[in-house]
Amino acid sequence: MVYGGTKQFEINIISKLKNIFKFGTEDCEAFTYVGIDLKQNPDFSIDISQNDYIKSISEIYIPTERKNNKESPLNNNERTLFRSTVGQLNWASGISRPDISFAVCEMSTKFNNPTISDVIKVNKIVKRLKLSTAFIKIPQMNLKSLYIKLFTDASFNNLPNGGSQAGQIIFLSDNQKSCPLFWNSSRIKRVARSTITSETLSLSDGCDTAMFIKALVSETIEINAQSSIKINAYIDNQSLHDLLHNTKHALEKRLVLDISSLREMIDRKEVTVTWVDNKKTSQ
Repeated sequence: MVYGGTKQFEINIISKLKNIFKFGTEDCEAFTYVGIDLKQNPDFSIDISQNDYIKSISEIYIPTERKNNKESPLNNNERTLFRSTVGQLNWASGISRPDISFAVCEMSTKFNNPTISDVIKVNKIVKRLKLSTAFIKIPQMNLKSLYIKLFTDASFNNLPNGGSQAGQIIFLSDNQKSCPLFWNSSRIKRVARSTITSETLSLSDGCDTAMFIKALVSETIEINAQSSIKINAYIDNQSLHDLLHNTKHALEKRLVLDISSLREMIDRKEVTVTWVDNKKTSQ
C-alpha cells in the first residue's frame, strides 16, 4: 500500500491497520511503488514519474520486408506483442504521461484487426516516450483558494465504425499553482451524429468527474462548505458554448437531455463554462 498524511493520521489510522495486516519492508520520501517512482521533495511537493518503467517498454520488431506492406494483418505472435505493448503504454498514459493518452486510445481500438501500419504507429509512441523524461508534480497549495479547472475536447468520427473520441483533463489550482488530478481520452460510449454531440458528451462526462473530484478533495482536506471549491470548465467549441447560454434547443432530440443537464449545472452555479478561441491559444 501507499499512504501519506499527518502524524496524527499515521497514529490513528495506519498504526491500527498494522495491527490487523502484516507489513513487510517500508520506504518513505523516495521509492518505487508498482512501477511508479514517487519522490517527496524538501518543500513537501511530490513528484510522480515512470521513467524507469518506460525504459522497459520495447518497440515491436517487424522484418524489413514486411514494413512496405503497411496494410498487411499481423500474425498471432505479432498481435500478442501489439496488445501487450499498447497495454504497457496505457499504464504509462494513465499514471504520468497524459500527453500520449489520445494516441494510446486510438491504438486500443485496433485490437481486433491490427496491421503493420498500426505497429509502426505504436513504435512511434514508444520512441516519443523515451525521447523525453517527464513527471507529474503535486505541489503544496493554498487550501483557502482552491478551485478546479476542467478542459474538454472531442474528435468527431475519428475511430473505427463511426466512433468518436472524447478527452478531459482536470487540474486542482490555487491561482498560482496547478496540478493534474485526472485525465482521460476514450471512445465515446454512443455514436455521435455531429461534432457538437461529441463535444457535449465529452463536457458532460468531464463535469460529472469534476463534481466527484470536488467532493473528494473537499472531504480529504476537511472543507465543510464544498461550494467554496468552484469548477471552471473550458471548451473550444463556440457553438456548444452559445447553446449552453441561450434558450435555443439542440437539433438532436437525444442531445436535449445532455444540454439540459449542463444548463442546470450552470444555473446552479456548480460549473462555469468558458469558450477558448483555439486559434489564439495555438499562437
